[in-house]
Amino acid sequence: MKNNKIDEYLFSPIFFMNLLEYFGRFHPLVVHLPIGFLSVFLILGLFISRQKQLESFQIVKLIILVSAISATASSISGYLLSISGDYNLEIVSRHQWLGISLTILNWLIYFKIKYLLNASVRNYRIVLGVVLVSLIFTGHLGGSLTHGSDFLIPPPPNQWFSSGAYEKKSISMNSTAFEATSIIFERRCYTCHGKNKQKGALRLDTREAILKGGENGEIISDNASNSLLIEKLLLPIDDEDHMPPKEKKQLTSLEISYLTWWIEAGVDFENSLESLNLPDSLHEILSKEDVKFADSSIPEKEVKPTDDNILEKLRSLGVIVTSVGKNSNYLSASFINTLPENSSEAMENLNKVKSQLIWLNLDYQDPDDDAWEKIGELAALRKLSVKNTNLSDENLASFQPLKELIYLNLVGTNVTVSGLDKIANLQKLESLYLYQTGMDRTTFESIQNLFPNAIIDTGNYFVPILESDTTVLTLQ
Repeated sequence: MKNNKIDEYLFSPIFFMNLLEYFGRFHPLVVHLPIGFLSVFLILGLFISRQKQLESFQIVKLIILVSAISATASSISGYLLSISGDYNLEIVSRHQWLGISLTILNWLIYFKIKYLLNASVRNYRIVLGVVLVSLIFTGHLGGSLTHGSDFLIPPPPNQWFSSGAYEKKSISMNSTAFEATSIIFERRCYTCHGKNKQKGALRLDTREAILKGGENGEIISDNASNSLLIEKLLLPIDDEDHMPPKEKKQLTSLEISYLTWWIEAGVDFENSLESLNLPDSLHEILSKEDVKFADSSIPEKEVKPTDDNILEKLRSLGVIVTSVGKNSNYLSASFINTLPENSSEAMENLNKVKSQLIWLNLDYQDPDDDAWEKIGELAALRKLSVKNTNLSDENLASFQPLKELIYLNLVGTNVTVSGLDKIANLQKLESLYLYQTGMDRTTFESIQNLFPNAIIDTGNYFVPILESDTTVLTLQ
């Protein structure tokens, strides 16, 4: 019975198709052999007389034979690889027929090599020219499938002598969120998920394709922590599902933080980074001329760098840790992708970077009482967001040591005026957010008295009715 099931699997169409696709993966390995041997043949034709080639006829013939065999293997494996449907069909078709034509030409040269070496100079050079042109165009189309159709297009002349010659695009505050996202995808993802290749049926170069997702479904959810895109980026690099594959250029922590913010901001495609209030912690992603170097939330006095091992440990626990600015050792940490079971350990490790950590985002987390106490040990904090957490008035008291705090977001928590009274010593507060906390404008005066220097946002906005807004009904 068992053998029957094995036989049924081995002779099934699915197994056969998977086997063919597997053999197709050898295409990148064998495709360079005919390129190399044909290049040797061309070099011989250009620099070695045909008389000397005739004297070493068997060696020349062996070079052409190896080239023809490897070209055949390359054509077959290339065809099998194209069956997956991951590549641009138009470019694949042209590359395929050019490759087959070059293979046929290779075999013709092999069988007629002696005749060719004795042919007229004109005919000999025509053959060499045809081989060279075929090799260039076939190789170019193959490169287009792997690296994009504009890979060999040179930069504009005015960029040849600048240090940023190959930085084709930059991100500014005037860029739309999608433009910034596209630049990141182009740098890191388009080789496998662009116009010419869509591995896993996933394409990332258009709005429609991003929202559609790939063969595993949508890659963006209503929040970053549930989004397949962020999940795969944060997997250990040795995990087979980690993206990009470990042999490819990896996204930086800053780029992952930006994509996380973009998803949390509603996957906006139209508005500029400025209108969406790009967080200060992400300003390092901007081009140098657009970065806001003067930031009151960043201390002027610099600190020593953080141990890389500590940063790697935090990141392995799902904490997104980035520098708050170019050439700065101060850090920003976000728990937006940290799993509940890793939260306590991550909080303990934050204590090891307390001198460098000045911005902390704990939104949507539910730390225990011990974790709230540990926040009070992060005395260098300048910005703290605990939106929609389980923070209580009792936990709020643990913030008393945070005397450098200038920004505090308590939106969606259960704190009251009584709890705020416990942190009235934080007189450096400039921004305090209290929307959906149960406190409204009726308590505004007492809260303002506690924090006279702060701008307090209760979220309960009142729009006055102007005389021009009034509609007067008259009876006829």
